[in-house]
Parts: sequence; C-alpha cells; structure tokens
Amino acid sequence: MEITVNQIRLFYTQAGIGAPLILLHGNGEDHTIFTDLQTKLASDYTIYAIDSRDHGQSQHDVPLSYQLMADDIMNFTDALQLKNITLVGFSDGAIVSMLIASQRPALVHKVVLAGGNLTPQGIKAPIRFGVRATNWRKHDPLLSLMLNEPHISTKALHQITAQAFVIAGEKDVVKKI
Repeated sequence: MEITVNQIRLFYTQAGIGAPLILLHGNGEDHTIFTDLQTKLASDYTIYAIDSRDHGQSQHDVPLSYQLMADDIMNFTDALQLKNITLVGFSDGAIVSMLIASQRPALVHKVVLAGGNLTPQGIKAPIRFGVRATNWRKHDPLLSLMLNEPHISTKALHQITAQAFVIAGEKDVVKKI
C-alpha cells in the first residue's frame, strides 16, 4: 500500500490483527527484512512494515535525515489514527524509533531497539572508516546520513516513557557503552 505523508510517498504493508506494531528497517534495506517476524506476530498485532524515505518502494531522491524519517512515521501514525503503538527498529530504524519515542511519548507504548546509535561516533571506528572510504569513492546519501547523524542527547532519551527493550548483537557495528 502507499500513503502520502510529510510531502512524500511511503510504501508499507499491513497484516494481522491486534495492537499496532510498526517495523522500521535499517540503512539500505526495506520492509522485507521483517517478513518472517511479521508472519510470527500477525496473530497478536496489526503490523505495519514501512519502507523509509529513499528506500525500497517509497519515494526516492527526497531530502534525507533521521528527523525527517521520524516525522514521516509520526505523520503516518496520525494519518491512520494509530495510538499506543509498539515500535521495532533495527539500526536506522532504531534511531528513528528513539526520536519518535522521545518526541511523542504518549504515542509509543513499547519500543524495541536493535543496533541503534546516538551519534556517528557510536559506530565502531573500522566500520565508520569503511563507510567513509566507500562514500568518498561513490557519494551515497544513505552513507552520508550514517557519517553525519544522528545526534541524540541523553536528555532526549530521558523523555522516553515507553517500555523499552534494547538489543546489542555480539557482532554489532555499534559500540557497546
């Protein structure tokens, strides 16, 4: 399905029945990374798997920032009149989820964050170096996003009132703090 919010076209799928759950993918991915998870959760949740701006089947060649991505999702929830949502975010999706949960705490009931970082320096140095080298050879707005954002303060994190589950993988590209 498609919806126009925040002056761009977003692609999403909807499945299941129950409380609203929004799945947000990582940089360079799309909603299909959640296909197996969506199948397993569809009996308990109405699942919205969304392609972020400039990803998948959503509109491309648009301004790009984590805040714009968060604004897109907040506008999406408003357009569909969703309340008490659960956010599941992986990598960039975790960053977007943190922004949403800190800026609209009344909207978010639960948040699951996997592989999210608060600053570009939160990514392990060898990975950052590789991304920088790749971006130098072939400028890519998605890589530039990783190198220049996010900038989430601990003050913003303290605004989150949702139940939170934070996942750090053993081979994650994000530093442990």
